[in-house]
Amino acid sequence: MKNLSKTLFIILLVMASSYQLSAQNQPLGDQFIVQVSLNNQTVWALLDPSTDFTIINRKEKASLDFKVFSNAYKNHLVEVGNNNYPFEVVGGAAIKFADISLIGAKLSCDLSDFIEDLEETSGKRISLIIGKNMMKHHGFILDLGKNTVTVTKPITGDSMSLEQSYSLIK
Repeated sequence: MKNLSKTLFIILLVMASSYQLSAQNQPLGDQFIVQVSLNNQTVWALLDPSTDFTIINRKEKASLDFKVFSNAYKNHLVEVGNNNYPFEVVGGAAIKFADISLIGAKLSCDLSDFIEDLEETSGKRISLIIGKNMMKHHGFILDLGKNTVTVTKPITGDSMSLEQSYSLIK
């Protein structure tokens, strides 16, 4: 009976903690939108751990000065939210988050509808989505409780890393 009481107490404690965390996270919602530099121009980016790849809005190719290349996967689609989009491979797109150059594969597709929907709820017009693969490579840590994103940047030739934190809300 004593073990059952301890178990119930732990379950209630976990449930109470979960409720408190959910309440603290509500003001930020599901939108992790940060400022980044794309080819030396400041733009908004959505950090999306549910999208595998980093995707730049094709409609901004001229203004952001990047190139798109036909790819061998012409009939393949990239999934963003609940929609699938045909994509092209991107070249000449230097993305920086603060002073950290983000390295990894970049794709491009027309995200206009997705961007407009997101702008209605967030008030910010994004130009790209930074996906899970790039975030994982650079050690992104999204902390809803503190409204921050922490990026771990490896120091060349050393096993140590430098952590930098930035506010998610600007």
